[in-house]
Amino acid sequence: MKFKELIILTSAQMLIAGAVYAAKYQEAPELAELVKSGKLPAVEERLPDNPVVVGPGREVALDDLPNWEVGKYGGEFRSISHLSDYDWNLRDAVNEGFLSTPAHKAGPIEANIAEEFDINDDYSVFYFKLRKGLKWSDGVPVSTEDVRFTYEEVIKNKEITPTPHYRFRSGCKPDGKLAELEIIDDLAFRITYEKGCGRLMKHFGASQVWGAQYNDWMQPSHVLKKYHPDHASKAEIQKLLKEKGYNDDEWVRLFKDIHVEWYEIPRKVTAGYPNLGPWIRVESSPELIVMERNPYYFKVDTAGNQLPYVDRYVSVQVADAENIPLKVIGGEVNFHRDLIEHDKVPLLKKNEKSGNYRVYTNLVYHNAPVAMMFNYNNPDKNWQKVVYQKEFRLAVNMAINNQAIIDTQFLGMGKRSEWFPLEFNPTKAESILDSIGMDKKDSEGFRIGPDGKTFEIIFEIPNTAGDWIRMAELIRSDLQGIGLKTTLKAISDDLFQSRRNSNELYASMSWMDDVNWPYLVFDYMPNTRINWGLKWHEWYTSGGQSGDEPPLWIKNLYQIDEEIRKVWPGTERAKDAEAVFTAWMKEYIPLFPVARDVVGPVIIPPNAGNIAESGFSSATFFAAEQIFFK
Repeated sequence: MKFKELIILTSAQMLIAGAVYAAKYQEAPELAELVKSGKLPAVEERLPDNPVVVGPGREVALDDLPNWEVGKYGGEFRSISHLSDYDWNLRDAVNEGFLSTPAHKAGPIEANIAEEFDINDDYSVFYFKLRKGLKWSDGVPVSTEDVRFTYEEVIKNKEITPTPHYRFRSGCKPDGKLAELEIIDDLAFRITYEKGCGRLMKHFGASQVWGAQYNDWMQPSHVLKKYHPDHASKAEIQKLLKEKGYNDDEWVRLFKDIHVEWYEIPRKVTAGYPNLGPWIRVESSPELIVMERNPYYFKVDTAGNQLPYVDRYVSVQVADAENIPLKVIGGEVNFHRDLIEHDKVPLLKKNEKSGNYRVYTNLVYHNAPVAMMFNYNNPDKNWQKVVYQKEFRLAVNMAINNQAIIDTQFLGMGKRSEWFPLEFNPTKAESILDSIGMDKKDSEGFRIGPDGKTFEIIFEIPNTAGDWIRMAELIRSDLQGIGLKTTLKAISDDLFQSRRNSNELYASMSWMDDVNWPYLVFDYMPNTRINWGLKWHEWYTSGGQSGDEPPLWIKNLYQIDEEIRKVWPGTERAKDAEAVFTAWMKEYIPLFPVARDVVGPVIIPPNAGNIAESGFSSATFFAAEQIFFK
């Protein structure tokens, strides 16, 4: 289906939904009191002329939430995080894109912040029209001046953005020419690329994958201009610098303190910073993140009730992720995902009633729970000689008993990745290793490498990732079973980051989104996760001026990736590119995902309404504004 057809369908759906309710909108009691006291305009004045109408199938696919219903106001989400001043569940809940798709998939694409959109056939020209009457959370109208300022004076300002992201470049390539922005009027704008960049749709919010925030292309210019030398006087900026204790030439540092990236929305620095999400950050203690409802939020339900239903979103901050189950059992948490390990599920279920929560096991992770990766660019030449051989990687893949890991680590609630050969055959793996010259063994039975010494795979895992460590232990046992000496080291987060960034890792584990969202995010590329080919990526992005020239099979990956970036999933051109990509993965096996479609235990309120019955757990959190307490 072409995008023009999608626009027509979306508009028709909104007209039908809009006819469901009377002209008068309703709002949360706390907002009604503020209107009554004169502290807020009436709800009709706060909403855009044509608000987004949330109903069956709108934010979550109808198949995943067939029993959607109009909710009621009140209640509080209580999440938890072991990260300082941050909670990624909360981040997802306040995420909004120009466009959206239910269920975290590539379509159908719906209007969101943008009321209208159109894209040409080769994905080189994108047209968007913002909703008339849309307002920032401080009540200031949203306009294309926010888009113009963000692109022309932030993204294209080399002091603020030395290297603009590929999403802003022709062909979605790191070295592509920057796109041209045309402001048509106060609401409409057009983005034109020299060559197609289909993946721009992802960054505008279609599929709601990470980074799908309006922030990429639109920031509140009325706030940021106060910190930009093209709009504020030198005296004004100097005053602000002095208040911060910054040097006179540190205006960029000052600007970035205020400028909020999409992933920073939950952080304290955003308190008072206008946004478009359902909740906004307020001042809070070091132990709590508190978000309160946005009185200017642009969505209503089919009865005309302004969303969100839930009053507040609170996140408890803990120092250690191991304390999370205890906080849940103690009744401090009622809305949480991703950090609930499967081995804790029986204990958590046993205490549901006393803790006033529910352990929900209907939803799956948005990503592969973990993948093993080699660092192919570690400078150890002996290491490179071995891991560069695809026969070696095939043997490793055959040796890992993924199903046993799924059964042990995830209580059987998952499937093996279909990206790579599914055969588990340690005997065949040993034969392959023998055939590539690793048939000799040391006194302990471990295989000898090309340098005549025992070949060793050194696994380094952050010591905070208990589930990764347990999976790595199982993989270690499997690999030693075919004679590959494997050492597991649990190290601090800081040391792990340092060794990764300095290219000193040999092997590690990481989350990997692409197993469930192939072709939308690029966790398979050499510069991602543990930086499994950082020097190769440096060569690619520098045009061969620095880094290490990759082998032909990696050059082929970059060619495939360039084609994938140009198109949008579902098109015939995309299907062809995806088929080539899948064949490449099966042929070369660069990574080793443990599983896919793993059930992700979620903590929800026992009386929660509009919780998806299937699909991705992350999709439910992105649609948190429609959840309510019965």
